[in-house]
Amino acid sequence: HAGHHDVQLLGNGNILFHDTWTTLTEITLGKKVVWTYDSATMNGNRDKRVDVHAFKRLANGNTVITESGVGRIIEVDQKGNLMHEIPLKKGGTQSTRLVRMTPNGHYLVCSENPGIVTEYNSQGKIVWDYLINTRVYGAIRLRNGNTLIASGGGNSILEVSPEK
Repeated sequence: HAGHHDVQLLGNGNILFHDTWTTLTEITLGKKVVWTYDSATMNGNRDKRVDVHAFKRLANGNTVITESGVGRIIEVDQKGNLMHEIPLKKGGTQSTRLVRMTPNGHYLVCSENPGIVTEYNSQGKIVWDYLINTRVYGAIRLRNGNTLIASGGGNSILEVSPEK
């Protein structure tokens, strides 16, 4: 594995991380594995190219996973059952990096190439985007409604208003 792109300290004290490009693992602080999910083999991905760079455990116990390559955001329950799916826009935006939820339940999706942040609502409709024309690795929504975008290739951090 080339490195970890996301990690989450859960409310129960466990750690959710990915230990391969496709497998999420939840462990206790004693390193006991209590949950796994393999995007390479589950929910229709067998024999497809998929990488996981972003995920989040929700308050209801489900896990949101962004699957780069196949280009979708999914929500799975504790048994790995697919609860919700949002297909990502074609044309390079399926090569994702960090994805974060906004306070209103939308998804800010960073796409490395073509260097764009795209906001999807919970039904998968694009409601906002911002093209920076360099690799985008991270974005978060600020309390004032602006979006903070971290670029890799541009070695910069931008603050963008909703009006752009």
